Amino acid sequence: MMPNMVTETFTGQMLALYTELERISNDFSPMPDDAMDHLRDAASVIRETLIDAPITCEGDVANKLRLAAILIEIEGVEMNDEMPTIVRASEDLAAWRNAEWIRYNGRPHPWYGDAS
Repeated sequence: MMPNMVTETFTGQMLALYTELERISNDFSPMPDDAMDHLRDAASVIRETLIDAPITCEGDVANKLRLAAILIEIEGVEMNDEMPTIVRASEDLAAWRNAEWIRYNGRPHPWYGDAS
């Protein structure tokens, strides 16, 4: 998956990079331990960066949820990042929806306003 660097959001780029690192580590295994360690470390940094990335549009939330799905689906991935990814994406969605509602309606959203 090659992202369009002109129009793709940061989270989309990071998600593409993360999936590519996962693919490389699987497709070229076995490999020297040091090489695999560096790939895993890079994937971990990208994963954490994506989880912590700010939300600029609905696509950013969707990309965080896509990451959560990848973490759940791929064998051997750090399971300890599954729930924080889901929780963070949910919190980000609530905050994003509430901010949008406030912008258009001048008051907090009835559901999302309580969640943010």
